[in-house]
Amino acid sequence: MLFRRLDRPAEELNAFQRANALSPTWGLALTNLAYTYKRQKQFGAAEELYKQAIAQDSSLALAYYNLGVLYESTERRAEAIQMYTAAMERDESYAAPVFSLANLYADEKNRHEEALRLLRRYQQLEPEAFKGYDMMAYLYLYSDQLEAALPSAVRMYELDGGSNYSNEYLAYIYFELGRYDKALPFLEQRLQHAPEEAAHYLELAACQVQLGQNANGLATLEALLARLEVSLEKLEGLDQLAPLRSTAGYRALLDQYFPDWD
Repeated sequence: MLFRRLDRPAEELNAFQRANALSPTWGLALTNLAYTYKRQKQFGAAEELYKQAIAQDSSLALAYYNLGVLYESTERRAEAIQMYTAAMERDESYAAPVFSLANLYADEKNRHEEALRLLRRYQQLEPEAFKGYDMMAYLYLYSDQLEAALPSAVRMYELDGGSNYSNEYLAYIYFELGRYDKALPFLEQRLQHAPEEAAHYLELAACQVQLGQNANGLATLEALLARLEVSLEKLEGLDQLAPLRSTAGYRALLDQYFPDWD
């Protein structure tokens, strides 16, 4: 393991070969040796050793899981699913195959419910693992289940300290749900992070207007037009900006940037 951490593959291989020679019936030694071969892209040798490890110890969940990873990496999807399932059956507390199987099912629209079921199980096993909530939020958003996606998105934000990545989820969900008071701080952070995106200004302005902050909404639109080239069609594309369009300030903004608008 030391040689693996030091990224010294030749010495790593020699060490596990010696361990296997000393304990040829020890499934874990075979599994470690197989993993070393896989790291060196000797997939055929790795597969054979994983199978030997399973033959020596059919309860060794790690061997099934690692063989599943090998199959997945070589695009043998059905076999990967079989190995992940076998690993889960042998160790119900082993989280890695649960997530890996969910990840495979997430690629198939007709298996999203199975993926979500596995992700709930994964979250119970690894409640601090960001990726479980990330995938669950994504799957719910894929099917436009915004309310269902929200708890996972909130947990993501808590776990990664409010990164721009998780902030994007919450900005989108709260805005689309019309929960503008909740959306506002996330939309503000999103704009600060990526001021080159016109949609970030437009949605922030729309949110401000919906909260009765017309002056702030107008200022956000002015900042957009001063910085980026935006069409009048895009500017008028959000229904949430409708209360602003009858104001003198909005008409003055159009006169300045779209002199032929009327």
